[in-house]
Amino acid sequence: MTNVFLDEFLKRYELTQDDILAEIESAFGEQIALMATGSVVQGFANSDSDLDVVVCVESDRVSDFPVLAFRNGARIDVSFYSYTKFREQARSLGAEWPPHSTPMTRDAYVTRATAIAKVTRCALSAPLMITSRWNELAPYLDAARLQSATVAWWRVESFRRRVTSSWLVHAKPLLAAQKLCDAVFAALELRSARAGYWYFEQKWLPEKLKLADDTPGLVAFRKALELPVRAEEVEVYFEALRETLDQLLDGDEGDRLAVHLSLAPGVCLREMGRLTQVSRWNMRAIEVAGLTLDDSEVIAEVPLDTTPSVQLLELASADLLWLGVGRKSNVRDS
Repeated sequence: MTNVFLDEFLKRYELTQDDILAEIESAFGEQIALMATGSVVQGFANSDSDLDVVVCVESDRVSDFPVLAFRNGARIDVSFYSYTKFREQARSLGAEWPPHSTPMTRDAYVTRATAIAKVTRCALSAPLMITSRWNELAPYLDAARLQSATVAWWRVESFRRRVTSSWLVHAKPLLAAQKLCDAVFAALELRSARAGYWYFEQKWLPEKLKLADDTPGLVAFRKALELPVRAEEVEVYFEALRETLDQLLDGDEGDRLAVHLSLAPGVCLREMGRLTQVSRWNMRAIEVAGLTLDDSEVIAEVPLDTTPSVQLLELASADLLWLGVGRKSNVRDS
């Protein structure tokens, strides 16, 4: 299978696919597949773009850290994936998102995001060398399956970012505006994924909107980028962008979702009589009263459309909480 964008890249640097293969280190284990990935293969590259190559090997000890190679002036970033780990990540994307029976934790969030990024990247690749063992993964790399997983991710992420912005607007208005901008970007990623452009890399969002011939989406993208630079400008920005976000979500109010709060990484609790000292990395701390905290995975569940307690808002504004969006604890699919 040929890829016209990859062929153009190779021609520009007077390279062949064999030249690329010659740059691949073979000391990391049996090679299951070699794939050209990233912006070059998707057609988003510019004259300075490098070529990303993923090598899936039979080893559980390889690092995802890229190994750089240069050939005829072309930069080639080679990343090695463990076949066993990749197979489990690909399988995991068949599970519902957000999970049905478990709360949304930061670990679950990061694990899912990593799986979607890696698996979709390889599913949308240009194969340079594949074996029968790689072909065994075909059911997990089905386009419709991965598109569905990506759509589900961006739907939940748009609500997560919107809630974050609303919680920060009074304490940190400029940061809240940035989070609202991010929420619009997530909703546009959702829109692009539904249109069939589910490449997960966010920096290429406007290119995906162009490919989808989504003029209203591009207008919303530009509107979101008109960020306020002074606190007194935030209210007008919020009014305009909240309306845009509602339109992008097309009436979806996240009825089956709720905010799941966890302590941020590095947070420690210390009881001080009627007060609780909440510190992070032992570098800064605040004291809160009237709030019972512990080190549970999820310390509180708050409805999406509900303003949390003053204490929770204070902790969130101080970056001492991690905010996730998962299913309401009393909701189960029939």
